[in-house]
Amino acid sequence: MKYEYRIECNSSKLLYVKEIPGLPADISFPFSNTHIRFYKSELNGYFHCTFAIPAISDDEGYVLEMDFLSSQGAEDEITFDYLVPRNDQTFENLPKAATCLFEEQTEMGQRMLLLNMRIDGTPFMGCALIPRDLYTEA
Repeated sequence: MKYEYRIECNSSKLLYVKEIPGLPADISFPFSNTHIRFYKSELNGYFHCTFAIPAISDDEGYVLEMDFLSSQGAEDEITFDYLVPRNDQTFENLPKAATCLFEEQTEMGQRMLLLNMRIDGTPFMGCALIPRDLYTEA
C-alpha cells in the first residue's frame, strides 16, 4: 500500500505503538506503526514535527498527521505552530534524539491519551493528543 503525505519531511522516525512506553494495557490501536516527521521551518535553524499514522487517511486522502503542541509553559496554555530551534542538532540526528512515551490524563471526567516527546539537545518538549476514535479500550 502506498501512503501519500501532504508534503515531504526532512527526516522521520518509525515507531511501533506497542513498543512505546506508557501505553495503558487496556488500550489497543487498529494500526501497528507510526512516524514522527520533522520539518524545516521557514525561520532558519528551527523545526517543527508531527505525529503521523500511515494506515489512516485524513479528509483529503493524505496520511493523517497531528501537530505536536508545546507542553512547556503555563498549564492552561496551548501553543500551536510549535517551532523549536535545532541548536546543534542536524535533521539526521533529530530522530535519534527523540524519545516518546504515552501518558493518560483525565480532564473533566474524560480520559485522554497523549504521546509525549522530548528531543535531546533541543528545548523541544511536546505532546500530541490521540483522538478517541483512533483507539479502543478493553
